[in-house]
Amino acid sequence: MVARGRTARLPQAHCVMNRIAESVSCNCENLSMPALVFDAADQKRYRRRKGQRVIVVSHEASRTGAPRVAIDLLASLNAAGFQTIVIHRWGGPLEAELNEMAGRIGFEPLRRIRATLRRNSRTKRFAVVVETMAARFVLFRYRPVLVWCNTSLSACYVKPCQRAGVPVVLHVHETRELCAPVLRRYGLDLPSASIAGLLFVGCSSTTADELAECTHVDRGNILVLPSSVDVAAVQAKAKAVGSNPRQLTVMACGTADFRKGVDTFTVISDVLARDADTNYRFLWIGKLTALDQDLKSGSTEFIGEVAEPIPLLAEADIVLMPSRFDPFPLAVLEAMALSKPIVAFDVGGISEQLGETGIVIAPGDTEAMITAIRDLSDNPEKRIALGRAAEARVRARWDIAVFRSEVGRIAQEAIAANQSLRGPEAMT
Repeated sequence: MVARGRTARLPQAHCVMNRIAESVSCNCENLSMPALVFDAADQKRYRRRKGQRVIVVSHEASRTGAPRVAIDLLASLNAAGFQTIVIHRWGGPLEAELNEMAGRIGFEPLRRIRATLRRNSRTKRFAVVVETMAARFVLFRYRPVLVWCNTSLSACYVKPCQRAGVPVVLHVHETRELCAPVLRRYGLDLPSASIAGLLFVGCSSTTADELAECTHVDRGNILVLPSSVDVAAVQAKAKAVGSNPRQLTVMACGTADFRKGVDTFTVISDVLARDADTNYRFLWIGKLTALDQDLKSGSTEFIGEVAEPIPLLAEADIVLMPSRFDPFPLAVLEAMALSKPIVAFDVGGISEQLGETGIVIAPGDTEAMITAIRDLSDNPEKRIALGRAAEARVRARWDIAVFRSEVGRIAQEAIAANQSLRGPEAMT
């Protein structure tokens, strides 16, 4: 039995997993799905429980955008009256916060075997078999009325849910470049007739458009659920924090990698650091990948990954978003909530976020971005005006209350639609 609010490693899973491993080894050549056979003792041990249980599958527990959205998903489903269960596909520093928000906690079986298989080009195709079987085991263990897959990297749950008659939401936060290969891996890049019972959700209009292209699903059947922030909570964390009047701080936030444009940020910082008229300070908040360690030698200060970036973000005079790909970054919404002027490349859903309240630059136009920063540096009134407009926009469009009501509505509609198709025998 798994106690509410306590971490569980899916008890007695080793017996069933041994059977899975044996089945996988016997079926590697044709990749046919092995069947799970539960004896009477298994049936008794994993008997059904009453209540509407919703599983949220988190692909990892890093301090990046999607796992943070998973926390809001759990809170929203709790508020809608569901019994929430978080399934960790992989751990990370945000694990404790996810566990605190969930009613029950589980870890996906065989995740280390799956990861090992995927590292090798000769065995990675077998990882799909292993993770699909693990997903089927999770469904049998918890008997949910709905599974919410947070990011395309949790899409291995889709077909097991379809086989079990459980409605599934695939909530995509990735760009087409990242999402398309994953959907192809799980056979979801097919006409919509073959993916009945699956509800696609994109984190922005751009993401939804790209998702329609990847899956051949009619765009009108893909919902848009923009990520949101608790504006009041963000502002409360930033209280009594102010910028240094002797410096103009330009800041970026996110994993310091190629996708986020950390190399572009360092180029810009090196150019502007030579300006004699302005005393700039350039900060990057977020994990610095091993690939980019050499970038530390320039004018940028790398703070590293922090548990709570808001107080640091509150010190910024200008927030820079040099991302090459970014569907709907939470860092933009948080900067807007803090009334910060934002300069960003026009990628993903950033222009949708900012509207006219920030400066949006053509992707890759570093010179234009440098010019925009200089202009804001010389015009404090413009910085204030843009910041205030950004705060008003995020409060009106992407405050957390809107997100929570939409999550509850989507969950209820998905369950109702599935029950109408299956009739009274639908799983509860």
